[in-house]
Amino acid sequence: MPKQDKRVEKYETKKGIRYRFKTYVGTDINGKKIWATRSGFTSYTEAKYELDKLKLEGVDSFVKQKQIKVNDLFTQWFDTYQTTVKESTAHKTYEMYKIHIKPKYGNAYVDKITPASLQRFSNALSKKLVKYRTALGILERTLNLGISLGYLKVNPFSKILIPKKTTRKRRDTSINFLSREELDTFLKKAESINHLYYLFFLLLASTGLRKGEALALHWSDIDFNTNQISVTKTLAYGLDNKYIVQTPKSPKSLRTVPLSTHLKEELLKYKDNQKIDTEIIFHTIDGNYLRLSKPTRWLDTIYKQLPDLKRITTHGFRHTFASLLIESNPYIKPSDVQAILGHETVEMTLNIYTHVTNQSKKKVAQSINDLNI
Repeated sequence: MPKQDKRVEKYETKKGIRYRFKTYVGTDINGKKIWATRSGFTSYTEAKYELDKLKLEGVDSFVKQKQIKVNDLFTQWFDTYQTTVKESTAHKTYEMYKIHIKPKYGNAYVDKITPASLQRFSNALSKKLVKYRTALGILERTLNLGISLGYLKVNPFSKILIPKKTTRKRRDTSINFLSREELDTFLKKAESINHLYYLFFLLLASTGLRKGEALALHWSDIDFNTNQISVTKTLAYGLDNKYIVQTPKSPKSLRTVPLSTHLKEELLKYKDNQKIDTEIIFHTIDGNYLRLSKPTRWLDTIYKQLPDLKRITTHGFRHTFASLLIESNPYIKPSDVQAILGHETVEMTLNIYTHVTNQSKKKVAQSINDLNI
């Protein structure tokens, strides 16, 4: 007869002989020892079977799974994440979560998110959001923290397929620029409406600065003796939707940009007439930074009086600058243009060269047609 397990005890009740056991099954995530107690079995065999089953499954089958909602877990993850990135990046991440993840899963318990639900959500998100992988990555990293903290055993992302990027119709950025004639028309109208509007867009079109870089400019950033502008900071959205001044988007964005004679003259005239004592070039009436949305409003005001002129965005003036620069000197090196624009890679600059080349080909084709041979 096989030797019986000493952990299984026999005891008497009013209904007869019963069996029970107490066994150690492991420790929880806090290091606390977990003991399992069972009783009421009518036979030794039944009790021993349950004992062996508990030992095989371990502590996870005995300890109730801790629960936490996605919102609360995201907060824990974000508290650490925001210390590792620029504040503007943290802001974009938080907004991405708030807009795309929170409505679907914010109030869901992390251990209740099924692979099937997550697959449907991923498929739907990929069809409406260009940066869907970024949004899904935020949720995936949040759930990974859930595993580390004992709220999850398996990340459901390991059970799904992230949709591949699809070719979708996007805004054609290759036409987001003005010709020299169109730019002259725009600037002339801007000057007639408000000199500040004119100066701001003249600066963008003459330097290729980004909107945030221009709004963050101080007078000390401009060397009127050497005719150079030092780009060392940018205005951006921070956490809680407040504005912050931080270093530009990449190391390549830290640069010096040549100051043209005409722009220099306009800036000096503006500085001489500046009524508020502030270092900020483009400022509010109390000397603070303007909102990032201001230039877009200025654009709207100007274009209302130029309904037939091609519409571009504020970023389009950066493209306009690069296009006119390359057209004026086809032999200028892409690396030189890259340095002025602060592009992270030369490939970004070459995209503009491709656009200019295509425009030149169209002009040549028109000239051939005009020959009427």
